[in-house]
Amino acid sequence: MLLAPANGQKQTAPANAAGHIGVVTQDSQRIQGLLFGVQIGKDVGIASATFDGTKFKVDFSATTVITTPFNIGFYQSDDAKFSASDRRFGQLLSVTPPESGQGTAEFTIPSAYVHDKTKPFLLVVADPDGRIVEVTETNNTLTATRIIDVSPLKIVGGNFQYDRLTDSFKATGGEFTIGYKPETAEPFFPLVTVNGDVSYNSKTIESNGAVSATVGAFSTPLFTGKWDLRFADQTSTSLKPSLLSLSLAGLGFKFHSLKLTNPAGGLTLDSFIELTGKIAIPSTASEQTQFRPVEIEFTAENPLKLKSDGPHLAGRINLPPFKFELFGMEIETESVSLEYFHLRRAFRLQGKVTLNNVLKVLGGDLVKKISADFSDQNYLELNRLGFTAIGNIEIEKIEIIPKQFELRNVKFSFNTLTNEWRGESEIKIPILPGNTTLIAGLGFRNSELNFIRVGADHLNIFLPLLSPSSRPMVLQKVQIQLDNLVDLDPHAAEFGATIGVTDSLELIPRTSPPGDPFEVFADYFSGPLFRLDVTGNISGNHLVGAGELVVVNKDFVSITGQLELDWKELHNPGSVFHPAWERLALKAKGTLKAFGGAVDGKFDATIASDLSTPEGTRSITASGELTFKFTEDQKEALNQKLPEWVVKRLINRTISGKGNLSYVADNSSANDYLVVYGDLDLPVIGRKTLGFRAGFDGSFEWLSNLIAISAASSPAPSAMSETPSDTSGGTLRLAESSAASTPANEFTIGAGTQHLLLAASWQNDVGDVPLEVVDPSGNVIAEADFKSAGIAVLSDFSTSTSKAIGLAAPTVGTWTIRAASPEGLGDIVYEAAHESAIPTVEITGVTRVDSTVTIDYSAADPDSDATVRFFYDTDGEGFDGVQFGSDLAETDSSGSTTWNVTNLPAGTYHIYAMIDDGNNAPVFAYAET
Repeated sequence: MLLAPANGQKQTAPANAAGHIGVVTQDSQRIQGLLFGVQIGKDVGIASATFDGTKFKVDFSATTVITTPFNIGFYQSDDAKFSASDRRFGQLLSVTPPESGQGTAEFTIPSAYVHDKTKPFLLVVADPDGRIVEVTETNNTLTATRIIDVSPLKIVGGNFQYDRLTDSFKATGGEFTIGYKPETAEPFFPLVTVNGDVSYNSKTIESNGAVSATVGAFSTPLFTGKWDLRFADQTSTSLKPSLLSLSLAGLGFKFHSLKLTNPAGGLTLDSFIELTGKIAIPSTASEQTQFRPVEIEFTAENPLKLKSDGPHLAGRINLPPFKFELFGMEIETESVSLEYFHLRRAFRLQGKVTLNNVLKVLGGDLVKKISADFSDQNYLELNRLGFTAIGNIEIEKIEIIPKQFELRNVKFSFNTLTNEWRGESEIKIPILPGNTTLIAGLGFRNSELNFIRVGADHLNIFLPLLSPSSRPMVLQKVQIQLDNLVDLDPHAAEFGATIGVTDSLELIPRTSPPGDPFEVFADYFSGPLFRLDVTGNISGNHLVGAGELVVVNKDFVSITGQLELDWKELHNPGSVFHPAWERLALKAKGTLKAFGGAVDGKFDATIASDLSTPEGTRSITASGELTFKFTEDQKEALNQKLPEWVVKRLINRTISGKGNLSYVADNSSANDYLVVYGDLDLPVIGRKTLGFRAGFDGSFEWLSNLIAISAASSPAPSAMSETPSDTSGGTLRLAESSAASTPANEFTIGAGTQHLLLAASWQNDVGDVPLEVVDPSGNVIAEADFKSAGIAVLSDFSTSTSKAIGLAAPTVGTWTIRAASPEGLGDIVYEAAHESAIPTVEITGVTRVDSTVTIDYSAADPDSDATVRFFYDTDGEGFDGVQFGSDLAETDSSGSTTWNVTNLPAGTYHIYAMIDDGNNAPVFAYAET
């Protein structure tokens, strides 16, 4: 057998006539030929070769000096070179040298061809056994064809020619169909047809031409242009259409990728095409309509599927929110999605739509706002059986005669599946006093009366029976309703009663303060502290039901869920007709929404009133778990508290945490607030607290135990600039310095600092800017040495024009950060921050003498001033009790306070303390029992 090494030279190991086996090189054969008179110039070769699946056709050559037959072999090989590992088809074919020097031969393989993926090259080799000593061996081997396994795909049509230079098959100017053809007897299933040029190699199919989907009986043009398809996952890696042909509802489809899919284990008849891309809805403008452009995106998770029976939506397509104008109306959508149910042939549309400035009459707004809700369990569906609509429509106000005859909070709900609809509204008519409105509602099922609601709201009736005259509760709403009147089961009928009350404590009217980034006090606010609406049952001194508790206003805090109200009569009521009440307690457990939806969570709330004294004491406390998110709207406000490189990591990131609401009616709003806080993972320094406190007086402050450090000193400005340095807020801003000076910033830290964060930002993007740090001992640490010095570059907080670094347990003293080469950077800003120490509080003892309880405690905050408060509750958990006493200043020492429990009803009470330093989240501690 002739061996073909990598250099293309043949070696032989023939047996000689005497049976002796020796290794003879080609050079030694030539020498032997000369010695024994063998004529120089012998050569055989393969000129061309083809294979049609069963038969090889060969054109070969042989010099005329060759007069004896020689052999031709046919092999399966792993490459285009002949080697000993190649597998031969049958026996060698013996051919006689033609007198002309050019001959042809055919060879039919002895059995059906079986493709071996490890040996895809079919070779034809002249003189494979090395009987002829040739002048050259380079023309002995030729690739007849290259079998490229495209299974489970198959390409039908076209005249493909093998290109040995590119190791690929190419066909031009034909019609080609690509589809699935498994190894089983299952028939070929077409998916894509190409009119143009197609080529394929061992990895991809490439085409340039008009592409159509031909999925079984379904056919539609897709695009014209270049694209490819990977065999590994049948997905396009490059798609460059020059002409888009596919359209949905008359809108062109802009392609991202195309994928052929055969469901795992499924028949080829289940195969389909997946398309990702966008449909652009263009903007339109006329005198009546202004529609802003919007794009609907089909992603890999929700592609457009083309199957044998037509297009399918894969799952739900979520549409981006968009706005447009129509006949002067502003129309806005939110959370809109489209879903297709193939088995039912149904399209389902869900989402919310808001229409503003709906109807204008005589220069006024007859209808200002209409909101339609088809989200969650509501939807619009079009199917083979007809149209289904389940949803709610709300109209904010219909001003028939402004401020005299109006319909407010108009609501319609409908369900065509159950043939139900109901409508209700608040009605303002001239004969009603003040802002009082009537409530009316009717509902029908199968054209029969099924629902009735009547009542009144905004009554403003003071309730001295629920409170002393100085701080009365105010009845606002009374409502009753009957539901399920047409149910076959008479016990299914439901009766409900709703009572709405507010506090008579009114907040001072004021405009929105500048520190309110969520704009919950927008423009103007005044009114009661809280409003409670509950629908349920009254039993003795107990009311329980479902409802809503609103604190300040709905955008500030609202808790929806299970509500429970208890009250206790005084031992000596004032009179039979005007009884006084000793205590009121409201507990609310449910979902909390705050700051216009930016805060969301599960909360327990308590409203308690000690009304046993003429002045009374009313408080609100609440606590629970929640999530919150900062958006671009709060970015500027966050930058006032935190370094910009920290803020960048926070925007649009959901943070899980806790919250506390505290209010005491003590004629001071300074200690009334909602605090929201959570933990954020930061490089180097670990989990740190972040949140905010919103005061009932309109104040707003961020909570963070990352505190900006003011610059200890600033270098003299360069001779090129007279711009003074600004060290406010821990930030030093320097004008662009000359090449001779390097701007620097120095920050001093004290003992106990656990972590130090330093950052630099610059004006011009010049690529990576190395930093230097000078430690308190004067050692200059280059960025290349940061790691060995325990300094880490915080990549999450770095950009092309900024870089942040951090180190743990920094040495006490002054640290300097600077750009190693500030030339060309423009304005440079240096910043630094360290952690705020977490305050501590502990109740060390509780003693009682008669009606006086003495609480001993210790409280400390090493780096700031903190405030201590004390509370009591009845279950010893949740920190959701009632505050007693006044705020106390933390003095880094022990202290004591007293509590008069003369009028407290008999029972078991648990005391806890809270310490708050305005930087960290409040810290709570119960007294040990």
